[in-house]
Parts: sequence; structure tokens; C-alpha cells
Amino acid sequence: MPSAQISSYTAHVGRLGPLGSDRLLVLRHHVMHANNEPAETTSEIYFADRFGTSNTGFTTVGADDTVRAHLPADDFATWLDLLRHEAPVYLHWTKSDVAGASENDGIIHLATGPEPTGEGPVDLSP
Repeated sequence: MPSAQISSYTAHVGRLGPLGSDRLLVLRHHVMHANNEPAETTSEIYFADRFGTSNTGFTTVGADDTVRAHLPADDFATWLDLLRHEAPVYLHWTKSDVAGASENDGIIHLATGPEPTGEGPVDLSP
């Protein structure tokens, strides 16, 4: 399962006429290869209402260093919130066995890096 640390992202929000709302996150990230040389690349995560009707709301096309995924529109806010408020953030995905093949049962998710315990407001009570 490829993993990459996200270094930056851009968010796009629009409407495609009768196709409905469309949202896109373009994630710039670094994938560590076997030779320990980081490779910077981008992945695209699309969020739209129409994906829920044709293919169970989820597909991925994964490769060694990039992934393109189509997710339901309702997932956009959660992904954007994690990107905006956490660091470091990692992207993990499954790679297609056939180059360029779309998978309905692939895996894609965001995860934070090691988080220190006790984050949050300091308790000043006696």
C-alpha cells in the first residue's frame, strides 16, 4: 500500500450544470521509494453527488506514486477539515494490479502522523 506525506493542497469547488456540484482536492505529496529518495507528485481526489449513483460512490485508480479517487460529495468536508487542521497528514491507498484500471474496492484514506498526547487547553483548575 503506497503512502505519502502531503506537503500542500488546493481545493476546487464548482458546479457542472445538470451533473450537480463538483469538488476536487489536489494533493501534492512525497512518496518514499525503495532507494529512500522522495519523489514529489500529486494525487487528485474528486467529490461529487453523481458518483453515488453509478458506482457505489467510490472508485480509485492507484499507482506506485499517485492515486485518483472519486468519492461521494458528503466526504469533502471531512477531508478538507483534516487537511486544514492537522500536521503532518499522510495519504494511503491501494495500487491497481492493472495499470490505469478503476477499482470499486480499493482503499484510500488520510491519517495524521504521530500526535503528542495531552493536546488541547491547559487545565488551570485548582
